[in-house]
Amino acid sequence: MNFSLTHAGDLLLRASWQAGVLALIVFVAQWLAGSRLSARWRYNLWMLVLLRLLLPIVPSTQWSVHNWIALPTKAPRELPQISQPGDANLSVVVLQADPVALQAPGPRPIPRPPPETWRDYAIPAAWLLWLAGFSFLFLRTLIATAKLSRQSRQFTRITDPQIIQLLDNARQRMRIRRRIEIGLR
Repeated sequence: MNFSLTHAGDLLLRASWQAGVLALIVFVAQWLAGSRLSARWRYNLWMLVLLRLLLPIVPSTQWSVHNWIALPTKAPRELPQISQPGDANLSVVVLQADPVALQAPGPRPIPRPPPETWRDYAIPAAWLLWLAGFSFLFLRTLIATAKLSRQSRQFTRITDPQIIQLLDNARQRMRIRRRIEIGLR
């Protein structure tokens, strides 16, 4: 299996479940805060989730919530241990012998690859599934944005002073500094 694809799949899987846990924490925080949480803070909390999805590698800390849950990892293959006594008295004995003609070494046996596990198939499948879902949602968002932009050009601007005053009051209560224009279709 391609090492880089498997490694990218591991990173994607870890980032996805950690972002899921973070999204759950954001949901609970918003639910507990209720209407006391401003729109800016709600937006910033969701940006943390998006940032976690965009950064597959982040520094680790011992206080992380993600240390409570660990994904299974591949166990490294162990090499056979050769035991050597530490206090063995070694002596060298030299014997007189006729030189022996050395034969060329025979062909080396090719070691068998390790048996494939479910992980060898699951990570690339999860990677492809994530990529397909991301592509679908990204294209859907682009199409909706283009459609809304095209429709908004046809709106007629509202100039009624009462409606504009009502919109300004709402804008100030929500602490939005930028002027907002509204229109009718």
